[in-house]
Amino acid sequence: MNPLTVFMIIHDDFPPEPRVEREVEALHSHGLSLHILAGNTRGDPLLERLPHIAVHRLAMPPRPLRRFAKLCSLPFFLNPRWIFAALRLILKLRPDVLHVHDLPLAPIGIFFARLFRKKLVLDLHENYPALLKTIYRGTLFEFLFKNPSLAALLERLCVRLADRILVVVPEQLPRLQKMGADPLRIHVVGNGEPLDPHIAQFRLDALLAGAADSLDIAYVGRFEPSRGLHLLIRAFAALSREFPDARLFLVGAGPAEPALKSLAFSLGANDRIVFTGWLPFGEMYDVIERSCVGVVPHEDSELFHTTLPHKLFQYMALGKPVVATDTAALRRVVAGENCGLVVPYGDTDAMSGAFRTLLSDGALRRRLGANGIRAVAEKYSWQHDSAELINAYRQEFPAIR
Repeated sequence: MNPLTVFMIIHDDFPPEPRVEREVEALHSHGLSLHILAGNTRGDPLLERLPHIAVHRLAMPPRPLRRFAKLCSLPFFLNPRWIFAALRLILKLRPDVLHVHDLPLAPIGIFFARLFRKKLVLDLHENYPALLKTIYRGTLFEFLFKNPSLAALLERLCVRLADRILVVVPEQLPRLQKMGADPLRIHVVGNGEPLDPHIAQFRLDALLAGAADSLDIAYVGRFEPSRGLHLLIRAFAALSREFPDARLFLVGAGPAEPALKSLAFSLGANDRIVFTGWLPFGEMYDVIERSCVGVVPHEDSELFHTTLPHKLFQYMALGKPVVATDTAALRRVVAGENCGLVVPYGDTDAMSGAFRTLLSDGALRRRLGANGIRAVAEKYSWQHDSAELINAYRQEFPAIR
């Protein structure tokens, strides 16, 4: 009997994409055959066989057409290059399941799933209409290609037609059910970190033994206005005289970077704020490991009330107490697991106060960090999340081992 074949479609380059890579590994471990159609902005090979998966990539368009090709991709994914690439591979591979990552690709997945009578798994990494709201300024370009109202209409249609829907947090469930999605077809597959129980115990033992740490603070992620990094820099700068040895590491990049560097310079903190750019995963983990606090300063908006970033669980798995803003999903985890401090968004004094408390009290840092390790090991590890992913597939294909 041939193995069940899953055809995934993802807009971004692959690898790296942690969530997709982990899903691929989990599905492969249960006997499924995996193929993926991915974007290709780097000029990677059009076909590459990686562990557990065959990666098919779009050919890069001629340089004069690249901007046009990008414009056609949001939010309704009218780009004919993607449509024909997906059709060609579906006809060649004859997959049993189309697994589509995020809303812009959903119309392609639903159309071909209905046309060829395949199962459709819609994997919503985030609240996409809310994401568009954070950048929407009402220009003609945004009205045509990044319109949150039109994206919301598309989402309403897609969640009704998908066979299975994967979301990152339970905070997504009420809004999707209100759109008409069948609650029995929605599965919460979080962004938990892989954490071996022996490694978790080793980290706990080292942490509770009082292993020395620095006074560094770490942020990992994109640099966008909605991420609250301007408030983070102001809050950190206010501590400069009290903690002259503390540094702030900002790992990532994005459109807000020039403004953030200018702000750090204007506050006289540029010599203690380190912009590392994007780092390989190993180096990123090293930065977190060397720090004593991890930060998630996201704005108070619908987008961040209905998602949780990978970095939260990375901080927790490495035993770092978290300073997070007061969004529904962050509050549920950080306050609920007592693994950090929650502050109101926009209150730089409160954020500075949270840093001051943690930088001054090593015992508190260790206690909160230990709670984070335990929470990931017991509730928020990828091992737990992957079990729900397999359960979603078994609902459609009971023979999966």
